[in-house]
Amino acid sequence: VVILIHGLGMDRWMWENPSRSRILGGSLPISILLTGPPYKKDYGYSEKKPFSPLPGITTGSSPRSLKTIFHDLSAEDYPIITWSQKRPTGPLEVAISELSEVVPVALRLSRNGIVLIGHSRGGLIARKYLKDNSNKTKGLITISTPHSGSSIARLTQYVAPLVSAISPFFKESSHSSGLRSASKRVIDFLSSTGVKELLPDSGLIREISDQKQRGVLCMTVGGTSPSLYCLYRWKWETIKDNSHKRWVLSSEKIFSIPDILEKIMPEAFIPGEIRQGFGDGLVTEESSKISWCDNHYAFPCNHAEILFDIQARKAVMNTVRSIP
Repeated sequence: VVILIHGLGMDRWMWENPSRSRILGGSLPISILLTGPPYKKDYGYSEKKPFSPLPGITTGSSPRSLKTIFHDLSAEDYPIITWSQKRPTGPLEVAISELSEVVPVALRLSRNGIVLIGHSRGGLIARKYLKDNSNKTKGLITISTPHSGSSIARLTQYVAPLVSAISPFFKESSHSSGLRSASKRVIDFLSSTGVKELLPDSGLIREISDQKQRGVLCMTVGGTSPSLYCLYRWKWETIKDNSHKRWVLSSEKIFSIPDILEKIMPEAFIPGEIRQGFGDGLVTEESSKISWCDNHYAFPCNHAEILFDIQARKAVMNTVRSIP
C-alpha cells in the first residue's frame, strides 16, 4: 500500500485532483505556480489594430492536464491511501499522530507492507514516523522535502515591500483587493507554526538524527528551478507581408518571483532556495537530500512543478516498482 502525504498548507487534492487543491493555507490555487507564458493569439491581416486597449495583465497559461504520482500508481493498480491533514499549517507532531492512525488501515489492505511518499513537509512527517515505526515499512520517498530546513520563513519581512512593488500593475483593476487579501494570507502562512518549524535552526530540524533502516529503500527528489510565479503584459506584434500587416497578440514578462525578491533583498541575504540551479523556490536541492538515502534525483522544476513533471514521476515509479 502506498501512503501519500501532502505538504504544508495543502490538502489531499494535491495528489488526486490538483485543480481542486489550494496552497499557502488555502489562499491560491496550485495552478498559479505551474503557469507558463501566455499562448500567442493570431488575429490575421488588417490595416489597423484589431482592438484597443489591450487586455490587462495575466499570470500566464495553465497546463491543460495535471497528473501526479497518484494517477501513475492508480494506473498500475497499487492500493493508495491519502488524506487531508486537520491542521495543515500546524505542528508536525499533529500530522505524525494522524499518520499513525492511517498506517493500521493501510496494513489491513495489504500484507506486503507500506511505502511512504511525502511532498515537502510531508516527507518529514514520513521520516519522523519511520524513526519509531519502521515495522512493515518497505520504502520512503520524499519529494522536495527540507530535510535540513528551509529559510523561506525569513522572507516574511519582504512580502510587504513585494506587494508595494507589484501593486502599480493592479491599479484600477479588479485584482487589487484580491492582491491585498492574498498577501495577508501569505504573511499569515509564513508566520505559522508549521513554517517556523522548518527553519534550519529550529528544534525540529536539529533533532532529526535518524539513520538508514534495514529493509527500507529510501529515495529523495529535489528541484533546481526557483521560478514560482510570473506576471505578463500583452503587446501587439506585427508581421509585414508585402503591403499587409498580420497582427499577433503576444506577451512580455513584467517580473517573476523570485527574480523581484533579488532586487529588493540585500545580496548577502538571498537564500539558496531562490537561486537558479540551487533550489525550487522553497527548498534547496541540497536540503532535499538525506545523507543516507539509496538514491537522489534532481530535476529542473519548482516546488510545485516537480509533482507533475513526467521525468520525476517516472523516477518515483521505477523506485516503487523495485520495492519487493
